[in-house]
This record gives sequence, C-alpha cells and structure tokens, in this order.
Amino acid sequence: MLIAAACRLAPGMRIADVGAGTGLFEPLFSTLVGPAGRVEALDISPEFVAHMKRRVVLEALANVDVVQCPDDATGLPPASVDVVFVCDVYHHFEHPEKNLASLRATLKPDGRLVVVDFDRVEGKSSDFVLHHVRAGAGQFTQEILAAGFALERGENAEEAAALKESWLAVFVKSAGR
Repeated sequence: MLIAAACRLAPGMRIADVGAGTGLFEPLFSTLVGPAGRVEALDISPEFVAHMKRRVVLEALANVDVVQCPDDATGLPPASVDVVFVCDVYHHFEHPEKNLASLRATLKPDGRLVVVDFDRVEGKSSDFVLHHVRAGAGQFTQEILAAGFALERGENAEEAAALKESWLAVFVKSAGR
C-alpha cells in the first residue's frame, strides 16, 4: 500500500496515528512495527476512541494503544515516536500552529511526519473538498515547513494518480528548533 510505504515503518518502531478515526490503519501498522513496536492510535472523539478500543481487543492488536487526545496536541511524551501519521485530518486542525508544535515535540530527532489529505484545487476538486477543506497542499506544506519541518519528499505523479483527490508528503523534524 502506497500510504503505508511512505511511513517506512520497521520492526520496533513507534508510530502515532493522529486522528485515527475508526482505526483503519492500525492493523497494518501493528504488523509493520511488530511485537517490539508500538502504535499510538489517537483521536479527539470519544466515540471513535471507544470503537478503536473494541477493535483492538477483537483483532488482538496487542501493540496498539488507543488514546483520546485534546484537539490541539498529541498528549504523548516528548521525543517518543519515530513517525507521526496524519491522514485526512490536517484540514481539521483548528489550531495548526499548536498542533504542529505538539507533533514536532512528540517526534524523536530526525522523526518523520507523514501527511495525507484532500487536495483543494479550484476547478479540479469535488464540491465536497472545495467546501470542506480550508486550503490546498501548497498552503498546508508552507504551514508545516514554518513549524520546523523539512520536506523529505512530496507527492509524485504516480502517487497523485493513485490518490486521486489527495496529496501525500513526508516531512522530517528539522534540527535546531
């Protein structure tokens, strides 16, 4: 899967899925990090958290922790994860500066932030995206760069075709901030 490959997970790593929702990626992430790794499934919604907790038990995902977090922070300890994954959630951030500061603090040195979100492009995007998403990939990328991240890689043409109305980018926690 293209999105999981962008995370570059390996056994023993720790990933935070911010805005995990129903836990779609948790079984895959759990397998990729293996028994020595951890998956932190975070969401602000009590309903999603309850759903994911049931799912973790039913699917025996022993290395997945489900946590309800505030809307502007991960609630995780500093420098505690290798990868932060944000899928179709960034556009919901009401406090992007605070959210990004928390994501950055949560990452270990040289940790990666993987963002997948709807790409808002006038004349191309669906009405849903145009009315639901506040900005496009360019503005979101600038916000992330301004928060102390460096762009490791942006979406390529193959990814753009596969993701249709979404974009994908991988950022690295920059040193010195």
